[in-house]
Amino acid sequence: MKSILIHFIFAFISISLSFTVHASEKNDLEWLAGHWVGNAFGGTGEEVWLPMSAGTMIGTYKQIMDGKVKFFEFMLIEKTDSAYTLKLKHFNADMTGWEEKDKFVEFPYVSSGKNSIKFDGLSFYLTKDGILEIKVSIGQKDGTVKQVINSFKNVNKN
Repeated sequence: MKSILIHFIFAFISISLSFTVHASEKNDLEWLAGHWVGNAFGGTGEEVWLPMSAGTMIGTYKQIMDGKVKFFEFMLIEKTDSAYTLKLKHFNADMTGWEEKDKFVEFPYVSSGKNSIKFDGLSFYLTKDGILEIKVSIGQKDGTVKQVINSFKNVNKN
């Protein structure tokens, strides 16, 4: 009887620990999930992030200028054992890609906090007012780098 009870306790602890790991994975970037809209790059930006599952978050971005789509982005945040990585592909309005078929732009992980995550060249920060600020480093033709900050509101929250 003691043997069965001990096995039951270990099984319960094992299930509890695996649930805890999975739950913490889901909540790491929970604040980023949602449908975000705001002024960006002289037009309207619309960004949607799905909640994290299986160690990944999928995001899309649409840039609208003068009532027409200018470009799209498809984004992937992957969680590894020690950090994250963000991969991104750009598309014109007609869905032709900017990058080659098997290429993408990769932003290495720098740091993260309670409501922020920073990659080299791209960062996300949720303000206390619920505004998502996205800071992008854009290389210029003259070799300099321009920092652009765009602000978005979650359309599903007041």
